[in-house]
Amino acid sequence: MYCEFHDEEISARAGAKQIAELVALYTQSANGSGRPSLAAIGRDKIDAYLEDLAILQPVGGDFIYRHYGSNVAEIAGIDMTGRRVSEFEGKVAEFFRSCYERALKSGRPLHTLHCTLDEADSHLWERLLLPVTDDEGNDLLVVFNSSQEAHFAADLADTPALANLSKRTGKYVDVHQVGMVSC
Repeated sequence: MYCEFHDEEISARAGAKQIAELVALYTQSANGSGRPSLAAIGRDKIDAYLEDLAILQPVGGDFIYRHYGSNVAEIAGIDMTGRRVSEFEGKVAEFFRSCYERALKSGRPLHTLHCTLDEADSHLWERLLLPVTDDEGNDLLVVFNSSQEAHFAADLADTPALANLSKRTGKYVDVHQVGMVSC
């Protein structure tokens, strides 16, 4: 599995235009006060992205999918609504859990890329994790998911993240990376 994560210059790194839109919406909703509530962002604004969103609630060291968008379910071949992250296996579950925990702990958006390298039908998933609160002040994560067929997956294992993003987006961004690992 190939994976990386970033918490700086997210809009400049993002391949999916929706990520920059959501970062701007999140920042505006936070209004300098830290983590916004889902209500402050606005349900009507989130609904525009609903088919590509997962909404997770942390529960006892795990996360439950309260919503799993129809586009995500179709590409993944499974609807995880009501199910736990721990139901995923191996490195995928470890990567998801560590990213979700990191975003909640920092209270900041997190941009991730991941791809399994050993499946013929694998996809490169670009995701944006947004830590928010519900109406009662409980933690939630809103996760935007964008998938591309990873027909170039073999290149990912040996290609630095910035060069890979440059090929995909036409952008070369020379900024600090929080982390990049070949899982």
